[in-house]
Amino acid sequence: MKHFALIPAAALLLSAPALADEAAARAAFAAGDWAGAEYQASQEETASSLTLAAEAALTSLVLGEAEDRQATAERARGLAERAVEIDPANADAQFRLGMAIGYAGRYVSRVGAFMRGLPRQSRRAMEAGLALAPDDARGTALLGGWHMEVDRRGGARAFGASRDEGIALYSQAAEAAPDDALIAYLFALALVAADPGAYGQEASAQLDRALAMEPDDAVETGVLGLAGELRTRLETDPADAQAWAVRRFEE
Repeated sequence: MKHFALIPAAALLLSAPALADEAAARAAFAAGDWAGAEYQASQEETASSLTLAAEAALTSLVLGEAEDRQATAERARGLAERAVEIDPANADAQFRLGMAIGYAGRYVSRVGAFMRGLPRQSRRAMEAGLALAPDDARGTALLGGWHMEVDRRGGARAFGASRDEGIALYSQAAEAAPDDALIAYLFALALVAADPGAYGQEASAQLDRALAMEPDDAVETGVLGLAGELRTRLETDPADAQAWAVRRFEE
């Protein structure tokens, strides 16, 4: 997943221990050690390091590798909240917060999530990130995913979600970042969860695009594995593919 900004030279001199821990966290992240990356990055109270810690936790959720998904989602939310408190202008922190709230909301009843306004909180954080980084393709995809998932769960009227808006945002993100396998996979996953009969052809196109890529890191390796499984299920049994996709969003 995307990392962020360059640090001024003066800051390097003033925060060497923090950078050492963050560098170790980035090395662990690159190697696919999500737990190690989260731990290392969480040791420093800087927005960039805490955002990386949240990213590591969220990556384990996206790839289905978290041992305790609920606890991992709550940790990701707490880490992202701390990052946003330190630097509200950090777009990546806002995006991670929006995503983490969405994951944490899976472990609350639908009524409870709606009563607590979790979908609204998640959207607010994503939109805050896009206000800071309007050209961020993954941020655009996140908001597209929000629209599609809230609509699928029956919250369109309550929270202003729209499947059509979600598809439009995902399409915009995919066009802006044609070499991003994660966007292609998540777009396909959302389409299949919504209706493989109506959107199966577009989902297949997105999966084919992802599977044509060579993985550059542990994240992409994991994403392509999931994309391949979804593609096989969609070809073999669209109803099974939809059930699998829904589980990915609800477990």
